[in-house]
Amino acid sequence: KSGNPYAIGCSYVYNTFCFWSGKELSSVVSLMKETIVEAKYQKNLILLTLVLPTLRMALRLMGQSSEPHQNDMATAFGKSCTFDDIVGKHVVSVRQVYFVRLTEVLIFRELTQARDIIDKYELVGESASCHFSVTSTPRFFMRFYSGLLLFWLSREMSDKKKSNKWLASGLECKIEIEKLADLASTWNFENKAYLLQA
Repeated sequence: KSGNPYAIGCSYVYNTFCFWSGKELSSVVSLMKETIVEAKYQKNLILLTLVLPTLRMALRLMGQSSEPHQNDMATAFGKSCTFDDIVGKHVVSVRQVYFVRLTEVLIFRELTQARDIIDKYELVGESASCHFSVTSTPRFFMRFYSGLLLFWLSREMSDKKKSNKWLASGLECKIEIEKLADLASTWNFENKAYLLQA
């Protein structure tokens, strides 16, 4: 609330971790809406771009329509602004947005959207992997959810070439999570490795 861009960034990170850690969704949505108001006031397009997909997913999980909030980014500056406006300029932020969309299509089992989003996510992933930002989702989290989505897509696809490509990428994710279970923390990663093996 201080008007400091770092303070609003911290609000976004806090909101995101509240969402992913399973806090009550209505409380998380209230926090996100406060963050959006502050981001609009500060004309912080990047932050709006990051928070809107998570807000949309939270609203969908609560059974509410998410459509009214999709216009927030376009109206934040009183002019037309699309997601494509920031692609290439802020690759880590773009990857974060694709990750949220990736988990959303996985949770809601939206196969058509899943095929589109995984290609975009992997394309951006290559250039984003060498960058770090405090707003980034931890790599293991991204690898776990993308692995689940890749295995699902590989089973559902009739196109063998695409199916094999996604299966290979899913296996890479599984191997990375298995290594973490062996080397880093069995308690944190073993259950994730079992889910990917299933």
